[in-house]
Amino acid sequence: LIAQRDPLTDLLNRSAFIESLQSRLESIAKTGESVALVLIDLDRFKDVNDTFGHQTGDLVLKLVGDRIRSAVRPKDQVARIGGDEFIVMLSDESEDEIHAVTRMIFTSFADPVTVGMTRHFCGASIGYAIAQAGIALDVLFRNSDLALYEAKQAGRAQIVRHPAAITERYDRRIELEHDLQHALENNEFELVYQPIVDPRSRRAICCEALLRWNHPRRGQISPVEFIPIAESTGLIVPIGAWVLATACREATRWPSEISVAVNLSPVQFRRGNELVDMVVSTLGSVGLAARRLELEITESVLIEDSTTALAMLEGLRGIGVGISLDDFGTGFSSLAYLNDFPFSKIKIDRKFSQGVETSPRTAAIIGGVAKITRDLRIELIAEGIESNKQLQRMLGFG
Repeated sequence: LIAQRDPLTDLLNRSAFIESLQSRLESIAKTGESVALVLIDLDRFKDVNDTFGHQTGDLVLKLVGDRIRSAVRPKDQVARIGGDEFIVMLSDESEDEIHAVTRMIFTSFADPVTVGMTRHFCGASIGYAIAQAGIALDVLFRNSDLALYEAKQAGRAQIVRHPAAITERYDRRIELEHDLQHALENNEFELVYQPIVDPRSRRAICCEALLRWNHPRRGQISPVEFIPIAESTGLIVPIGAWVLATACREATRWPSEISVAVNLSPVQFRRGNELVDMVVSTLGSVGLAARRLELEITESVLIEDSTTALAMLEGLRGIGVGISLDDFGTGFSSLAYLNDFPFSKIKIDRKFSQGVETSPRTAAIIGGVAKITRDLRIELIAEGIESNKQLQRMLGFG
């Protein structure tokens, strides 16, 4: 009996739970009942361990286990399967009842867990799948795990039930991840260029390199879909090196007054001085003057490690390239960035350009940013201007 229990929480352990679940799956074809597998992952448990130590963390896990056990019914089974992960098997004739009990589990995390004099807020992400007759154990686990992944991707503190669409997205991602590993060597990438125009002369002063993937079977794959995959797998590093080299090589054929802008991923920044060395090497090998290269970053680079980011940006500015902050005005964009980091340009998000005609508040924001950048001698670029009225309104801030 001891071997079937988790020694910390006195819940079932993984092996005992799986044995019971397998037996239940074998019987549901005869009973017609529904069986759901619910995966629960604590959202902020690492903060508890890091701040208060593992002894406090263990007490929190024990109390969380008690809460989950109190939220379910006597016929349901609860287990701790490792770390801060819990799992529940719900058996019922009604899928509505399964969802109601899952909601009760989720609600049990609403109040903080109190250990001694300290309250710990440990929300939960929950993913669950309902078994159909004949489903294999590993497939049910996979479906629940995919639902949990979706809950985390949606911002945590969510409940997600597994539908077929999740499996389809997951299968597509796995296929794209596999194909992406060979896309570079198979010459499936290309660059297109978006001009940045001086609004007064109406002439291009820079062109931003945009990466496109021409998949041999699926056609054009959106960067919104494949860039996150490239970043999560580390493939963005060799792909990014190819983008930089190709863009710089093509820029050498342009008029000398036109520069080229290349986007950098946070993953590339984590490579430390290797990034600076790559830029220096690329410029030297293709023969492009450093002043004609602009590197664009987003605020995520600055949030991860501002001290390292500052050193990296200063190193890049030191070799003569320009640094541009992309999508300013979105996310957690802070005016402190303009004070702390050596930007030569900032690009305000297109939603501000599109609202400048109709919204006095938007116009006031753009006017304020324009004055600050002018005083700091930072160039301001407005994305997404689509009409002459928008252009004239923007020029009024100049």
